Amino acid sequence: MRDKKGIRIDLENLDQDPRVEWAVRLAMGVTLMLVGMFLVALALGYQPRSGGQLQVPPWVGAIAGVLLMGGGVAVLLPKRRSIGWLIAMVILAGSGAISLWIGLFGDPAEISGGLPLLPESTNQTIGRVMFTLGGIICLAILAYGLWLGPGGRGRKPTN
Repeated sequence: MRDKKGIRIDLENLDQDPRVEWAVRLAMGVTLMLVGMFLVALALGYQPRSGGQLQVPPWVGAIAGVLLMGGGVAVLLPKRRSIGWLIAMVILAGSGAISLWIGLFGDPAEISGGLPLLPESTNQTIGRVMFTLGGIICLAILAYGLWLGPGGRGRKPTN
């Protein structure tokens, strides 16, 4: 099969075509950045027509938006190790902060799910503990990543 310019397209190995990879990266990166910008706008007070509001403090929504935008940038710049490392550290710090806030200060009634045979209060406690542990794990991975540095311990980043 050939495209409009007459370039042969190998449908069996389409996943290895650099043009397809770039198109997927572009779509994912732009989508993540747009959703992130929307969350930041909500955190800054933008009210959509549906009248929905954030159920968390504005800083939590802003951090979530920045994390998504950072993920979009990381997808668009895959070969920049130093930038990828920095974005990963920001994502870990933000995820840890949000998880710890939910686990320690979030409204227990907003934590849904759990085990059907346990009372709701027990499920809420389990949810809080899991969010807190998730935040601690994110911060532990962040500390390890900061200790290693952008190129790994003792190595300089490639770019």
